[in-house]
Amino acid sequence: MNSRNIPEEMRERVVRALGRIGGSEAVDALIAVLINDRNPTVRAAAAVGLGRRDGGTEALIAALTRDNDERVRDAAAYSLGRIDDSRAVPALAASLARDSSEHVRATAAESLGWLGDSARTAVAALIDALKDESAAVRKMAAQALGRIGDRSAVDALAAALNSDLDAAVREAAARSTGWIGDGAAVDALIAALADSSDRVREAAAEALEMLDCSGAREAVTSLIDILNIYEYFKEEEK
Repeated sequence: MNSRNIPEEMRERVVRALGRIGGSEAVDALIAVLINDRNPTVRAAAAVGLGRRDGGTEALIAALTRDNDERVRDAAAYSLGRIDDSRAVPALAASLARDSSEHVRATAAESLGWLGDSARTAVAALIDALKDESAAVRKMAAQALGRIGDRSAVDALAAALNSDLDAAVREAAARSTGWIGDGAAVDALIAALADSSDRVREAAAEALEMLDCSGAREAVTSLIDILNIYEYFKEEEK
């Protein structure tokens, strides 16, 4: 039977099964589906399946850069972050910078983070993404910079921590400065201890705890002030 005559739901189930089973024949079949199937849901399932196996990097890069459906591009971006292949980095960085879909851009940023040290060449693109119009993209870019751990990103993360209007982005920036562990972020983290968001304040305190540098001592007064605030409210409740 020609695969085009098989109902779309059945094709999707078959594709998902191939992704779980694996093997060279399954990978070849998934690549063929990703390139040729007329249904974007089926193509997206093939992209996800290829993320579980070696051998599909080139097909996933092609889907990320050329497919006209954002669901397929998103699935390809996701899978490229799960395959330990540095060839994916330029394509993910390009999608982060240019894809019309904020979902794809956010997933590209997340995947660059999962690629870790091998994605250092994408640090500049991730720093640029901290200014993306989408808060979801900015958050994922901040997280990715922390996972990659390049100290050149600290100033940009500190700026996001102190100025981004979205609390989730500020929280991600705070945590990432802690993961990177560079004392240059101390002033920004101290300022974030007074953030309007509980989660940002908590993330800033945790980041300061992670910093192993003499500059972190500058935060002592601010940290004690937080304890005093809690003590003040405790006294007021009596």
